[in-house]
Amino acid sequence: MNLGIMWKWSIGLLLAAVASALTPQQVVVVYNEQSPLSKNAALRYAEVRRIPQENMVGLKLSPQNLTRENYSRLVEQPLLKVAAERGWRLASAVSRGGKKDIYALLLMPDCPLRVGRIPGTQKENPQLKSSATLDAELALLGARYPLPGTISNPSFEGSRRFCETPPAALSVCRIDAPDEETIMRMIEEPAQVERQGLWGWVVVDSGGPYPMGDNWIREVAALAQRAWQPLFHESSGKTLAKDFPMMQGVAAYFGWYAYPANGPFAATAPPSFRFLPGSIAFHLHSYSCSSIKDAKTWGGALLKRGAAITAGNADEPYLHATIHPDIFYNRLLRGYTVAEAALHASPYLSWQNLVLGDPLYRPFAARTVNRVPQDNPFVQWSLMTAGCRGNYEQMLAKLPRLLSGKHGAFFAEAFAWYCLEHKAHGKAVEYFRMAMNGAQRHEDKLRNRLLLITALFHKGEQELAKNMMRRCLEETIRSPHYAAVDATADVVLKVERDRERAEKKKREAEAKKAAEAAAEK
Repeated sequence: MNLGIMWKWSIGLLLAAVASALTPQQVVVVYNEQSPLSKNAALRYAEVRRIPQENMVGLKLSPQNLTRENYSRLVEQPLLKVAAERGWRLASAVSRGGKKDIYALLLMPDCPLRVGRIPGTQKENPQLKSSATLDAELALLGARYPLPGTISNPSFEGSRRFCETPPAALSVCRIDAPDEETIMRMIEEPAQVERQGLWGWVVVDSGGPYPMGDNWIREVAALAQRAWQPLFHESSGKTLAKDFPMMQGVAAYFGWYAYPANGPFAATAPPSFRFLPGSIAFHLHSYSCSSIKDAKTWGGALLKRGAAITAGNADEPYLHATIHPDIFYNRLLRGYTVAEAALHASPYLSWQNLVLGDPLYRPFAARTVNRVPQDNPFVQWSLMTAGCRGNYEQMLAKLPRLLSGKHGAFFAEAFAWYCLEHKAHGKAVEYFRMAMNGAQRHEDKLRNRLLLITALFHKGEQELAKNMMRRCLEETIRSPHYAAVDATADVVLKVERDRERAEKKKREAEAKKAAEAAAEK
């Protein structure tokens, strides 16, 4: 490895890491006094993040959805009263009195999810929703604004940190999940992970039904490559298959468009897959966070699988008005906190969006090579690709040394995906085969076998791919991941499977007709 290149790259990341960010003094933690879990989680978060005691606020709430009147009486007015008493200068308030800047709120478990509609509003205009998440409503705490419909976010697509330009609205995050274990992990892990930074695979599942959303998801893949992260990019138009044999070491997932949670993230999928601690996971869907406590929703499922950060919608937001995943990931990669990234990625306030996770978390701010073991394969991949500036020939020259080490199968798979992204299908076939042969885990062998078959099929070697697919079907019939094998076969063996299904349908129709004729006699 060229030490000069390594040194310059390390310093570049370090400069991003030391820039000022949102501070614990600028975050207010709101918990439900009626819930022991909510209070205990708030106290633990305050301890982990050193939140000042005067920034803790308990409210007497039911976890049920709020009417507009109850929102004003139980949440809005009590918070404004505390803000005035404690001298807070709320980013969203019309009158910004006080001496202490508050830029973010964090809602703890068992706070209500929604603020209800204004009676009669939607009847008059079906497109004019007046409901919102509590989170998106609190972004405008102390502001004057019309209640029905969306409010444009002045910080949307912003690029300046809160310390440089104070936001015009509060960034509101929430820590909650289907169970207490997951909630406490969401509190503990981010502060631990950010000391070394988040390193791992980025899994992108593009190919959804609308060009706008797919452009966002594909941009995440491009961002990952520009940040020298190993990328797994599924672009078939279908979500990852049921029981797909995922790799270990996934740090980020961005995909769409299905409901409820499916593929390797579903509650019924094999338990072998877990996200890395501190991971970011996002599935774009209108109802991805319609119930945080339910592991069938995308928000609940991704958190249960180990993610620390996710985002989504409690109700239909309409595509253009949802959180933009590409902006969210871009800001995180640039060292912003989750609170900053979330506000910059939200086009509207008083709407359907919410962000689950620690607002102070900066997953990529400390990604400097001197903070992690040098034999970490994700660090080695990033150093190699950054040192080569993504140059294909230079990467080929450096790969043999990495392939000969204990993580050789990982480097082979990562490079195979790099080849696919750059339309080098022949090389992709070579390295998927190498990854399959070198893998130790059943899941890794099977995944690379399926990827090899698919790469051969798209390379034009279809007869070879079909023969390999038939053998794979026979040999994995008892695998817990057989459903994923079967899904791959639907693509590779599509013609003959369509013919078999048509013949079966014809036989069934003939049998039914014969039975009806016999009954008439």
